[in-house]
Amino acid sequence: MRRFILAAALALFTTQAFAQSVPAGWTQNKDGYVHSASGVRCPASVADYTFKSIEVPSDPGFEGVCTYVKGDGETGLVRVRYYIENVGETPLAIKNDYGLMHPDAAGTPGKIMGAFRGGPGPVVNGTQTYQFVLTTTRNGYLIDCIARHTDKAMPPNDFPFACQKLAD
Repeated sequence: MRRFILAAALALFTTQAFAQSVPAGWTQNKDGYVHSASGVRCPASVADYTFKSIEVPSDPGFEGVCTYVKGDGETGLVRVRYYIENVGETPLAIKNDYGLMHPDAAGTPGKIMGAFRGGPGPVVNGTQTYQFVLTTTRNGYLIDCIARHTDKAMPPNDFPFACQKLAD
């Protein structure tokens, strides 16, 4: 009986989380959301994280952000962005984006496949966060896979690495 109630509650939560409007450029299917141009998926769960919401922030360049939560206070984000030169969260983010979008300008042989950065993240609800960000490209878009936590100097990297498979 307990399992049934737990399963019903989880199904209700998942149904409610997915019962929101679909942002422009995205489609919804039985497994979650898909960004049409990049092919990035936001399913009901990633690793041990559960889908919470999808939105398009007003920040320049954002196509959409899928937010995931985990029971221990961790948040996972899948951000789909188009490139805007000299725009980013930090100087390192701007440099990483440039290297990913201009691989021939790096002056090194080969191609940059991904870039990561970790450290302090944004202040959320008055609390400093810490984050691990892994950025790649897909069909001309920047894809950020982010693990964020409020009380760990470096959140686990399980979400960013699992998130990378959402663009395959």
